[in-house]
Amino acid sequence: MDFYSVIMDFFWVSVILFVAKIIREHVKILQNFFIPVSLIAGFIAWVVGPYGLKIVPLTSLCGDYAGALITVLFATIGLQGLGIKKGEGKKRAKDIAGYCVYRQINWAVQFSVPMILSILLLSRLHTGGDLHPAFGWLIPVSFLGGTGPAIAAGQVLDKYGFSDFTGLGITAAAYGMLLGLIGGIIMTHGDNNGLVLPPRIAPIQAMVIPVAQHKEGVLEAASALLDRLKAAGIRARMDSSDQSMGWKAAEYEMKGVPLRVEIGPKDMEKNQCVLVRRDSGEKVFISLDELETAVPATLDAIHDGLYQRAKKNLEEHIFEAHSLEEAKALQAQHGGFIKTMWCGELACELKMKEEAGMTSRCIPFAQEHLGDTCPICGRAAKKMIYWGVAY
Repeated sequence: MDFYSVIMDFFWVSVILFVAKIIREHVKILQNFFIPVSLIAGFIAWVVGPYGLKIVPLTSLCGDYAGALITVLFATIGLQGLGIKKGEGKKRAKDIAGYCVYRQINWAVQFSVPMILSILLLSRLHTGGDLHPAFGWLIPVSFLGGTGPAIAAGQVLDKYGFSDFTGLGITAAAYGMLLGLIGGIIMTHGDNNGLVLPPRIAPIQAMVIPVAQHKEGVLEAASALLDRLKAAGIRARMDSSDQSMGWKAAEYEMKGVPLRVEIGPKDMEKNQCVLVRRDSGEKVFISLDELETAVPATLDAIHDGLYQRAKKNLEEHIFEAHSLEEAKALQAQHGGFIKTMWCGELACELKMKEEAGMTSRCIPFAQEHLGDTCPICGRAAKKMIYWGVAY
């Protein structure tokens, strides 16, 4: 590694990031799907770099920069939000020192517990007993930092002879992201009876349940319904176990299956079946002749209903404020998000964090004009911004 190569790599990476930012600013679909500039830049670098068209002379050292940059990031995190001003050097120095001592203790606990767990338990339980104890280090790194730090940590361990740690780090980070997504779905849509899964992501969209299945022809009719649903592209299954009808209904309600399709002897006589929605509990009788159209339509209605309910809940927890005091009072009373105008200055962002306990959440693409001045400093406002408490 020589200084010239590092400088040229950073130059080309900066150019690619700049191009990616311009592309994202002008391509709305990238904004709508929240594709970050870094991901766009990575794709561009892959296309024009040494593994693609070989237009940009990036060196093989690029893969090693992640570890160094992550180290710098974590080493300077204690300076975040301190906002050193003229004449406050000594006071801020004490703040930094105290913060660093606190964070060191905090990090020591967070890293030592997984390491002890790995050494005493995971390495012994792992099949074959060949799990390296350092795996415990990847648990907090992946959880706290995400994919980037996990890859960087894996590269460091790989260089010291602990093979496959990069892959393990990515896996651990992916599990963290997956658990976050699942947790978000549970908290957004779940109720006191269990899961409520949106139909488009539910592994089972419809559960066919034969009622009084011991009676002649019921199981055959339920099986025919199942075959028709599968042929229509519905992810469906049938429960023909010996459990009671009440047990089955409660079981799939708890598991969040969006729709139950029930059929019994009386339904067979009337050439109908019963659709039971998980989101509302509503029961609808439909003709068997309309099965292939009614079930997809009901699933779409469940999807739209869940979306509108979640959107309504979000909108009811967004409050408009025109002063720092009002924002602070609204957050204390209602929680949720507070939207205000903002001048764009870091000093105002830090003041909001210090006095109201809120940090910036996002600057939405769809801007609203709530006023002409920043509620924190009184200067001309540039953007509307959302504030919230970070948990």
